[in-house]
Amino acid sequence: MARFLKSQSLLPQYLLLVALFGLTTETFCQTVFSHVKYTQPAGWTEKMVGENKYFFPPNADDSKVLAVAIISPFTVQAADWKKAFELYLRGRIRSDEQLKYFSQVAELRSSCSSDPMLAAVMDVQTAEGLAKRMYLAFPGSQKWGVLAIVTGNESVMKKYHADLNSFVAPCLKADVWTTYQMIRTEEAAATGKPATEPATAPSASESAQAGKGRIRAMYVANILQTVANTYTYGYSYKNFNTFWTILDNGKVYFGYPPENPNEFDFDAACSKPGECAGYEEKNGQLLFTWKNQSVAMPVDAPQIKLAAAYSGQSGPTVFRKIASESGLRLQGAYRRKAFVNLNSAVASGNVSGETLFVFSKDGKFSVYGWSGFTATSKGSPMSSMQAPGTIAPPPPPAGVGVASSSQDMRYGLYEVKNNQLILTYSDGRREQFFFFRYPGEEEDVLAIGGVNYISAED
Repeated sequence: MARFLKSQSLLPQYLLLVALFGLTTETFCQTVFSHVKYTQPAGWTEKMVGENKYFFPPNADDSKVLAVAIISPFTVQAADWKKAFELYLRGRIRSDEQLKYFSQVAELRSSCSSDPMLAAVMDVQTAEGLAKRMYLAFPGSQKWGVLAIVTGNESVMKKYHADLNSFVAPCLKADVWTTYQMIRTEEAAATGKPATEPATAPSASESAQAGKGRIRAMYVANILQTVANTYTYGYSYKNFNTFWTILDNGKVYFGYPPENPNEFDFDAACSKPGECAGYEEKNGQLLFTWKNQSVAMPVDAPQIKLAAAYSGQSGPTVFRKIASESGLRLQGAYRRKAFVNLNSAVASGNVSGETLFVFSKDGKFSVYGWSGFTATSKGSPMSSMQAPGTIAPPPPPAGVGVASSSQDMRYGLYEVKNNQLILTYSDGRREQFFFFRYPGEEEDVLAIGGVNYISAED
């Protein structure tokens, strides 16, 4: 422990220093010289080293490679906060260390001050190895508080992300681990190297489990269907994807693929009537029946064309082979619009919505959502079919309407792995969706969660 704490301003050289800050004018962010108010998570121990205060996680092994520190405050003497902060951080590099990388100083939103929080990452070569350091500053009047998260192992930092969030929760309304990754993606984009440690390879038992009902090939067909309106005359259009998943156990699964097809128990799914059909492989072709049509397709065919299979379908059914997607970097905006007709005998209206994904090649994304509802009464008379003696409310006069709408915007990091789009939001929440680029329209159409998003730049 003495070796771990030997430096007044830094932990030992083999540690990676990551600084994240948050100040509130009343509860957390007040700075009085080197003092910062904070929320200490349960189980963490506290120790003063010189003028700096350190906190260590409960596990002894983890405390060797992870700590949180309140270090000397950042003094603001110029209007250019970002430049002053960079000079402050560069001044913390010791004479026996060599700077290898310094990110741009980023601004982050703070709920504790109208001024932004500042963040930066730098890599320093020490005698013990390469140290990664990330700093965040929490706004004050003349002195800004500095809270450092020090790690020599990113996986340990990720393990304690909930505890680390406790330190900055009053000010930084985002997940600490995700914020760290987002800042480091700038380095990854510049160098072409991974920003964080590579994921651990699956064990033999995990691979065996994933191999249950293994996927041989996947196909998708986009269907445009004309559907009669329920309450009014006329028709509406319905557009959807339908799938084939060809397995290596002699079956074809017809249901919608789950978020991670490679870990789905297709054997269990095929026990349900109508979900699967058996196929025969003969003379280089796969033979099976789908929607009362006999299918004979060459093994690994890029596409297969069939007759229309749904009532009101426009055009033939064309299944195209889905390509394997991993490690893909996306660039651009992709939109999906939705519309539901609510017209009836007594009212007219609709529900409409739009979702827009924006991706960048540095691994960041944002998603914008909008939905709206409108309805207007037609003022129709009470039905003459009403049974005698029935008491019913009078219909509204013509033209009475209601409307509502909602909007949402989120952002974070994305990853494409094994035909999954894995989204990690800035608040730490994660979602994953079955993902592929639509065959033949790879640059213009992304399928996310089974539905198609069209390039907004067309």
